[in-house]
Amino acid sequence: MNKSYTWRSYSYLTMSIIVLLLMVLIDPIASTFSSEKIGSFIIIGVFIGAFLSIILAFITFSNRMEKRLIPIVATVITILDIAIILFFLWFGANLT
Repeated sequence: MNKSYTWRSYSYLTMSIIVLLLMVLIDPIASTFSSEKIGSFIIIGVFIGAFLSIILAFITFSNRMEKRLIPIVATVITILDIAIILFFLWFGANLT
């Protein structure tokens, strides 16, 4: 059988990009609407999205008939997302 990309790869990549965009756009969105509630929802969305990205990584890489290029790109983005999250958690806990 031929290896191919399935919904797993595309959903993993999409989730990783959405989390990255939410982290980049949290300040412009929160300052535009001048509401702490919207910022809180975005932060919750970042944490839930990062968790779902990790779950999708396991699902995608456990399938042997899946091509690996898109999941590898999504994994790099997910590692970047998690590194940024951990940095800001550390920064907030130690330097405030």
